[in-house]
Amino acid sequence: YVPLAGTTGVSGQWQNGGNAQDKGFEFGFNYTSDSKKDFQYSINASVTTLSNKLLSLPNGITSSSVDFNVRGALTPIRLQVGQPLYSYYLVKTAGLFQSQDEINKYVNADGNLIQPNAKPGDIKFVDANGNGKIDNNDRVASGSGYPKITYNTSLNFSYKGFDLNLFLQGVGGNKIFNALKYTGLNAGVGQNYNMLKDILNAWTPTNTNTNIPRITASDANGNFGTNSDFYLESGSYLRVKSATIGYAVPSNLIKKIKIQGARFYVTSNNLLTFTKYSGFDPELGMDQYGIDMARYPQSRSFIIGANINF
Repeated sequence: YVPLAGTTGVSGQWQNGGNAQDKGFEFGFNYTSDSKKDFQYSINASVTTLSNKLLSLPNGITSSSVDFNVRGALTPIRLQVGQPLYSYYLVKTAGLFQSQDEINKYVNADGNLIQPNAKPGDIKFVDANGNGKIDNNDRVASGSGYPKITYNTSLNFSYKGFDLNLFLQGVGGNKIFNALKYTGLNAGVGQNYNMLKDILNAWTPTNTNTNIPRITASDANGNFGTNSDFYLESGSYLRVKSATIGYAVPSNLIKKIKIQGARFYVTSNNLLTFTKYSGFDPELGMDQYGIDMARYPQSRSFIIGANINF
């Protein structure tokens, strides 16, 4: 949205403007073993790197908000020249306050409390601009949903009548804004959502080794209402997208019953996912800027089948 001079009669207009740049490398690897041996295998793999940067916006603008919000409360995305396109701009956190004494010692140059509404168990926010209070001006660039590396590999093995195929896929270097925490851990949201199981690990005086703030209906400290990196998690993952194991019955065993060929197999989709992400599914893409709005996760399936040729 670009502001215009008052003489135009309108405050501004939407423009499809600006320039962004993608840089990266793509590597491919293919290998097939000796086809004359009983044990055969092939490997196909590719790796792609990506460095994304916003170079300019129209009319000399250097930053702009993005018209996307989480439950009408959080606006974590921003356009900033020099940063990746659709970067997260968030207030940094520094753990939880463990005591009232810690809160009392977190003061500005005038000796006033930087977080006057905080209680033990609330999030400690970083006063990045040093103005002695926590607000949106303390937000800093915090990465983006664009993966820095994307990779996949297909592994194929066969030994006599047995065969095994694995397809693995993953990404690395990206961040996910886990917006489900806003409703799943926030007792003060006032919309009667089911809570996530992780709320059982919320801070209490006897449970201090946690990163989940205390349960409160008011949230006067803004634990959940602040655009902060409390919601930010690594989006890296490795997923076994498909795995198939099969067996082809030797022709000399089935030719007497007039069957030309028979193969039995078991296939699984989304069999395993290796990730540190706490949400439902790390495979989000960028259709919502890398923000997890509690999209339904991809299902795991198992298929048993047979191919029979008469």
